[in-house]
Amino acid sequence: WDAVQTLIPRKINSLSPRQGASIVWALVQARQANYTSMEALAKWGVKMARSGRFSPYDLSNVIWGFGKAQWFTQELWEPLSLAAEQLVGVMSPMELSNVAYGLVEVNFCPPTLVTSIVKRALV
Repeated sequence: WDAVQTLIPRKINSLSPRQGASIVWALVQARQANYTSMEALAKWGVKMARSGRFSPYDLSNVIWGFGKAQWFTQELWEPLSLAAEQLVGVMSPMELSNVAYGLVEVNFCPPTLVTSIVKRALV
């Protein structure tokens, strides 16, 4: 894990949305996330969210991972939640669940996003 942690900040700009989402998920799941790698991944996540490059699957994993790690900055969660609002209509139940979990874990619950998730889950 140490090798992965040192590579993340150096290779962050070359990660695809799927690669970055997988790294966030794996680091958090293995309880190996450190400040330097999470900070780099958060900046990467903001860039991906603002560019609209996330698929519903990748975005839901990123939101789940940052939520599970309880990594909260307004600068990260606002773009992630805006990106999620754009994709809620095409998210699977698992993806909706991941998004809801991540939001609750960091106590960041934008009303329009939460309403959209609830409406989509009831369809």
